[in-house]
Amino acid sequence: MLVTPAVPATDAVRVLLLVPDLAVSRMFRRFDRVPPEVVYGYGSAVMAVVDAVQGFARQGLPKLAITRAAPRWLLIGAMVVGFLVWNGRECLPADTTACVSPVDYWTTSLTTWADTQ
Repeated sequence: MLVTPAVPATDAVRVLLLVPDLAVSRMFRRFDRVPPEVVYGYGSAVMAVVDAVQGFARQGLPKLAITRAAPRWLLIGAMVVGFLVWNGRECLPADTTACVSPVDYWTTSLTTWADTQ
């Protein structure tokens, strides 16, 4: 189900990333010059990376279908545990202390915002 939108999305990203390549190449050709090798390397790198991402989308995303067979509570629990681990490991700089978890930072900023309204 995710492959169908993922492949056209990566094609759109490919087009956006190749626009600078096209612009530079046309500019050089307008003055009857050959574009630098870096331009060709950039285009090749974009094509290779997007092809790799599309290959992952075509081969890897269908393997995620196994999550349909897993109990819903297990998936929700895994997401909650992942969020808690992320929140415990991330550190945002704060004015009063050396480190604040993202959730504490968000709740403090919301409280401060609500007080100013």
